[in-house]
Amino acid sequence: MNKILKITTSALFLAVVIIPSFSLAQTSNMRMRNLATTTNATQSVNIKRLNINLSCMADAIEKRDNALIAALDAKNNSLKAALTARKNSLSDAWRNMSGITRNKAIREGWKNYGNSLKQTQKEFKNNREAAWKQFEKEKRSCKTDLRATVDKTDSSVDANL
Repeated sequence: MNKILKITTSALFLAVVIIPSFSLAQTSNMRMRNLATTTNATQSVNIKRLNINLSCMADAIEKRDNALIAALDAKNNSLKAALTARKNSLSDAWRNMSGITRNKAIREGWKNYGNSLKQTQKEFKNNREAAWKQFEKEKRSCKTDLRATVDKTDSSVDANL
């Protein structure tokens, strides 16, 4: 009796749980294949309708990145100048024998250095934003439909330069 109950339970489990899940998996796979075929067909039709001006976009990217490189070069030159000025002013300050004059010169040296850093960063930020703004303008003038590309980046990618 116990054996019959186990066999019946196993058969019932097979009929209710296992067999329908195989059938469901096959149906799901068929749906996914049909969806992929439909999607691929739709994409190829849409891509043919898109206007892609590759050379215009390549030129716009080159201009943007050249402007960013020039902005970084200017920033680095300004930082070097600020560090050189700080080095000279602090060295001169520490050669001063008068404590009052020395402390005043040290404070002045650090203040000038801080102002130079702020000004340098402000100028770089303006140059970086101008490069991206010009790029966006040129990108629009290229009249390229960017739905066909994976390049969805914007100026936030360069925010930490």
